[in-house]
Amino acid sequence: MPTAEEALTNSTAQNFISPTTISNIVPYIIFIPAHTPWHGPLLGRLSFTSDKIPIVKDSSGRWGLSQNVRDQWQTLELNLIHLCNAFRHVHTLPIPADIHNFGYPYRAGYTSSHKTFRAARAAAMRAIDGFLPLIGQVSMFLYLYKRNSEKEGWDNWRKRVCERANLEEAWLTAVEDSAIGDFTIPRIGGILDLSLPPKTDPISVRRTELDFLVGAIITDHLPMPLYVRWGIISDTPEIPVPRYLEAMKFIPDWREIKYLKSLPGKVKFSTWARKQSPTEMVYSSLRDSYPFVNQTAGRETPTPPPVTAPSSLAPESSFPPVERYSGQKAGETMEQFFARRALSNEATRLREDSRQKQSRLERENHARKGQVPGGNSKAARVYIWELCDGHYIRRAAGRGNYEDIWDDSTPSQRKYDSFHNEWDVCEQFEPQEDDCRPITMIDDDDKDDYGDDDGDYGYDNAPYQVMPETDVRALVVLPHHSCKADLGRMHPLRDETDAPQLPTLLQSAQDVAYFRFGCMLPNEVVRPDAEALPNATVTAKVLGDKNIALPSAPKDLNLRTFLAECQQVTTFKDIDEALLDFQFPGSPINQYWAFDVKRLQCAQVLEFGGGGRYVVQDIDSPGPLYLVLEGATTLLEIIRRKWGPTVLDVARELVDRCIPFHLCILAHSPCVPAPSKSILPEHLLWSGLGYRSMDYEPNLWDYRSYLDTRWRFLRSPRGQIALRCGGIIARIARDVLAVEDALLGPSDTATDDGLCFWDGHESTALWDDQLTPNEIDIICGVYHIATGETNPPIIIIISWNADNKYAFRTTRSDPDARKTDYYTIVVAAATHIRRVCFECGMVDSHL
Repeated sequence: MPTAEEALTNSTAQNFISPTTISNIVPYIIFIPAHTPWHGPLLGRLSFTSDKIPIVKDSSGRWGLSQNVRDQWQTLELNLIHLCNAFRHVHTLPIPADIHNFGYPYRAGYTSSHKTFRAARAAAMRAIDGFLPLIGQVSMFLYLYKRNSEKEGWDNWRKRVCERANLEEAWLTAVEDSAIGDFTIPRIGGILDLSLPPKTDPISVRRTELDFLVGAIITDHLPMPLYVRWGIISDTPEIPVPRYLEAMKFIPDWREIKYLKSLPGKVKFSTWARKQSPTEMVYSSLRDSYPFVNQTAGRETPTPPPVTAPSSLAPESSFPPVERYSGQKAGETMEQFFARRALSNEATRLREDSRQKQSRLERENHARKGQVPGGNSKAARVYIWELCDGHYIRRAAGRGNYEDIWDDSTPSQRKYDSFHNEWDVCEQFEPQEDDCRPITMIDDDDKDDYGDDDGDYGYDNAPYQVMPETDVRALVVLPHHSCKADLGRMHPLRDETDAPQLPTLLQSAQDVAYFRFGCMLPNEVVRPDAEALPNATVTAKVLGDKNIALPSAPKDLNLRTFLAECQQVTTFKDIDEALLDFQFPGSPINQYWAFDVKRLQCAQVLEFGGGGRYVVQDIDSPGPLYLVLEGATTLLEIIRRKWGPTVLDVARELVDRCIPFHLCILAHSPCVPAPSKSILPEHLLWSGLGYRSMDYEPNLWDYRSYLDTRWRFLRSPRGQIALRCGGIIARIARDVLAVEDALLGPSDTATDDGLCFWDGHESTALWDDQLTPNEIDIICGVYHIATGETNPPIIIIISWNADNKYAFRTTRSDPDARKTDYYTIVVAAATHIRRVCFECGMVDSHL
C-alpha cells in the first residue's frame, strides 16, 4: 500500500485490484470495479484469458493481436479517451485540479507486432489491465455528472458531452449500461489518509480536496469501501477535518479513541454506519453494539482488551455480481444453480402435457447431433460459465459468438437443458479432457521471453505511470474506429426470417361481438325506437379494431343498440333477451363447461392490488397449473369458443391472440414484507433503455440498439413471461418466442419475487412470474428524458416508410398526465407496423 506522499507523486503503484490511498492525482482509481468487468456488449470484447487470447502471426513472421480484436480494442480505447476529455471540459466539477491520466492501454503495445508469441500475448494481457484505470476514470466522471445534473440544471449534459466527444448517445448509453455505469456493483474503494509525517506543516499538505467526492460516495451509499486513516491516536485530529466528514460527525471522540485503543494488533479500525433517521445524515461507530465497550464507556481507563476483534469486523469474501437475466441468483454457485435447475426441471416434467413432452424430446434429439445453435429465434440459447474472482458466473454468450465457443470447447464441456432450450458451456465440466485439435499458434522458438524480444513495445517499460493530460485531439479516430462502427458491431442487423409468425386472425364484427360479448344479432330490428346509439367509430373501437367492417342493416342497428344498453344496465336481465346469449338455452354458457372455474377475491399482497380473479382448472385429472384471468370477458369468450379441454390448450389459444393471462402454481401463502427500496438514489439507477437529453431525436443506431437489447432480454430465462402479458408486449415477444415458451409455467423464483393471488385466509396461494417495470420498458422501447415539470411528455414512434427509411412522429401529451421529471420515448418495432394485427388486435373492453 503506498503512503500518502507516494500517492501524490508520479510513482503511484499500479494497484488495480484492492483499496489504495486516495490521491488528488488519480482519485478515479477507487471507482475501478472490484470484480472482473469484462462482460456485456461493450466490455465483453476484453474477456480473454492468457490461453484464449487470439495471437496470430502475420506475413512477415511477427506476432500480434488478431486484426478484428485489435480494432475493437482500439475503438473502445479511443472513444473512452475522448469521452473522458469531454467530461473534463463540458462542465466544471468539484474535483482536484491536478488530476492526471494513467498511461493508456495502447502503451502496452497491443497495437504493435512482436518478435515472439509470448511477447505479443504479454502485451495484450497488460493492455487488458490497462483498461481498468481508464474505465475507472470514466465511471467517476459519469457518477459526478449524474449526481450534479439535478442540482446544477445540466439537463442537456449528455448531448453536450457527446457533441464534444463526437459520439452517438446510443454509444454513451452502452457505457452507462456496462460495468462502467452500473453503480450497484462493488468498487475497490480507497483510503483517505489524514495522518501527517513527523515534522510536517499541516498547511503544506493538501488532504481535503477529495472532501466532496468522499462525502458524495458516503451519502449516496455506493458499494465502495472507504477508510479514513487518522494516524497516531490522539485527542484531536492532526489537520483540519474535511467539512463533509465533520458534518457527518465522522470525527472520533474520546469514546471512539478508547475503543480503538482496546483493540488488539497494530492496526486499529472500527466500522461506522448511518443512523436510522430519515432526516439526519449522521453516522456513528458500531462499537456500541459490543458489550465490552458499553461496560467501559463511563470509566477513566478501559478494561483489558479482548483477545480478538469483534467477528463482524472480519472481512468476508465477496461474491461477484451475477449477470442480469442470466438465471443465476446473487451469491449462487455453479453447483447450487444446477441443483436448483434439476429440481425445477423435475417439477416442469410432472406438469407438461403430451405436446410439450414431444417438443422437448425433439429438442433433445436435435441437441445430440452437437451442432452449433443457429442465430434464429428458434435456436437454443448459449450461456458460458466464466471464472471470476474464484467463482463461476453465468453469462449470455451472444449468438455472434456461438461458433467460436463451439470451436473452443469439447462435447463434454457442453451441457444441454431441453426444458429451457439452453446450452451451458464451461471447461470445469471436463477440466482434464485433452483437446486433440491442432494448435497452430504456438511459437516453438519462445524461450519465456515475456516482452524481452527486440524492445518492440515502442513505448517505455512502465506503460501505466501517471502522465500529464494528453491532448486527445491528436488521437485520430478513423472511420472503422468510430462509435458508429462500434455500434454496428455491438448491435448487428438480425435475420428474423425464422421467427415465429403471428397467426392471421381476421374476424368479422359479428364474430367478435358474439364471442367477446355474447351479442346476438338477429335479422330483425329488436328495438326500432332506440335513441342515443353510438356511432360507427365508437362501435368499431369497442370491438378492438377501428377499421373493422361493421355488419349491414339491420344487424348494425342491433349491435349499436346492444352497446347502448350495456351502458345503462345493472344486471344482464336489463339487456333485451334477443341480444344477449345469457338467456339463450342453446348458448355454450348454459351448457356443460370443459373445465372448472372459481372466483378468487384477492387480498392486497406484495405489489398486487386486491380484486376479483377467475381461476380455471382441469376437471379430469387436474394438473399442477392454474389459469388465472383478470376479466370475465375473456373467460366467457373461452367458454363460447369451446376451447380446452385442458388448461394448457386454453393457454395456447390465448397466446395466439395475445390475450393476457397468468399460469400459476399452488404454493405457500405469502408473508407481507416491507416494500423493498433501492439504497442508491434514483438518478444512479439504470432504467429501460437508458436516458436521453431534452429535444433528442432518435436515429438508426437507437433503433438497432433497441432491437438488440430487446432480443437479448426476450431470449433470457425471463423473456417467456412477456408472452403471458398480452397486448403489445406479447405481440413483440412473439417475434422472438414460440407459443410453447409461455406454457412452461412459473419459474422456481416465482414465490420469491413473483405475483401472488391470495384471498388473505388460506394457507396456500397462486403464484406466477411478473415483469418488472424496467423489463417492460425494455420490451416497449422506453427511454427516460429529464425535463422540467412544465414540459409535457415526449413520445416518439419510430417506423419505416416505403423506401425502408426510418421516420419519426413526435407528439406531446397532457403535461398533467404524469407528475414526474422522467418521460418516455416509445419505439415501435418496424415488423409490427406492417402488420394489420398490430393496430387491430383484440382488446379487453369494459362495458
